[in-house]
Amino acid sequence: MLKGYLVEGGSAYSPKSFLKGKPGTKWDYSNIAIALAGYIVQHVSKQEFPAYVAANVLEPLGILNAHWYLRDFAPDVLATPYQYEKGEFVALPQQGYPDVPAGMLRCSASDLAKALHAMLGQETGSKAILSQAAVRNMLRRQVDRKIYPYQGLCWTEEETATRKAVGHTGSDNGALNMVVLSKDKSQAVAVLMNIDGTDENRKFRASVADDLLVGAKLAR
Repeated sequence: MLKGYLVEGGSAYSPKSFLKGKPGTKWDYSNIAIALAGYIVQHVSKQEFPAYVAANVLEPLGILNAHWYLRDFAPDVLATPYQYEKGEFVALPQQGYPDVPAGMLRCSASDLAKALHAMLGQETGSKAILSQAAVRNMLRRQVDRKIYPYQGLCWTEEETATRKAVGHTGSDNGALNMVVLSKDKSQAVAVLMNIDGTDENRKFRASVADDLLVGAKLAR
């Protein structure tokens, strides 16, 4: 897929896929760039990317039913995606991405919580997948604030109902999700919705994330 997209003459190639600017002078969100990073992991590790993630991230954390591809799930396990159309919820078919790891790693809310806990460097012993130094490096600003307000390694600036926060949102047909970190980056909250992204739904998502951040602070 990447060869067809990035190499001149490929089936999905377009010069418009590339920014005209020297590295560090422009910024744009890019799913393809994340897919390219995944390809590099695959090339260096000499493992298929999903297998590498399972062995080095998911299985050490006890996450055993998170998968990139629909074929790896048992029937009727996944939540049904919906869109709201003419006053009714209309069920949508499940879908996948050709540009793994840009999206579609499906898991339960509790498994996502395990991954976020580990991401913040709060797992120790045999389950630890990141050191505190690695966490700091992942959250470190990668782009000059004059070019973009904040961009870490995949983490970026998101907005809840009342604040700007480090996090990441995602939306697709029948999916609308948000993860944001507390101001001191010691806690994370997640909102997962199996419905299309609309202005109203995004406002609701932002409001719930805000409430969860307040609740997380009170629960300390």
